[in-house]
Amino acid sequence: MTCIVLSKTHLGTVPTEDLEFGQEMLDKFLHTMERPELRPDVICLYTDGVKLACEGSPTLLGLELLSGLGVKVLLCGSCVERFGLRDSIKVGEIATMKDIVSELVSADRVLYP
Repeated sequence: MTCIVLSKTHLGTVPTEDLEFGQEMLDKFLHTMERPELRPDVICLYTDGVKLACEGSPTLLGLELLSGLGVKVLLCGSCVERFGLRDSIKVGEIATMKDIVSELVSADRVLYP
């Protein structure tokens, strides 16, 4: 089983002025995983990563497509509450940190892009 962890709203480390580029790269990353041989089993979102599953996110379509292809998308409930995003969530399910850690420890591969 493969698990992807997204804790930022962009891919990699980019300066503030290149944040949009980092978001575009994350969107490309997500769409690349639509191919069956590259598709993870689970995507875990926590800290700023929960914002990816919200209305208006530039990567929302990619997450929705992956979810529709059977990828489990888990959002840290504490993070969703901290940012006041419960009503903005468009994809995935709210999970506890215990749920997320369980996915991580049972995975054969965990990727932190």
